[in-house]
Amino acid sequence: MIVDPRRVALEPVTGEDSLDAVERLTPEVCFAEADGWPKSYFHSPWPLSEDHYLVAFSFDPLPGMSSGESRDTRTGLYYFDRWGNLELLYRDPEASAMYPIPLTPRPVPPQVPGTLDPALARKASSWCRTCAAA
Repeated sequence: MIVDPRRVALEPVTGEDSLDAVERLTPEVCFAEADGWPKSYFHSPWPLSEDHYLVAFSFDPLPGMSSGESRDTRTGLYYFDRWGNLELLYRDPEASAMYPIPLTPRPVPPQVPGTLDPALARKASSWCRTCAAA
């Protein structure tokens, strides 16, 4: 899932969290906590960008509890993107590969400039003792 913090809001009538801020990247995989038990599962996503990820994935059911699956199912490491593409990178038939972490450093993203208005900050500090002390 991706959550867009700019769209987070409450439903006006119920006061519940609005799901407009949530984009579900894997709608074919149900949530074990709410929708039943998944027939396949993703584990430990590592974002490469907003659109591309490294993930652990298994086509087998998540073992335990309500799945009825008692064997230890295996995950492999995959490339995954927000358009549903899934490409196997590595899989060991004897052991799960679960935590995809790049081994090569990536460049630090550019710093995003602040959006605060300095005039408003000065105005706030004039009436807020806590702000003025900071």
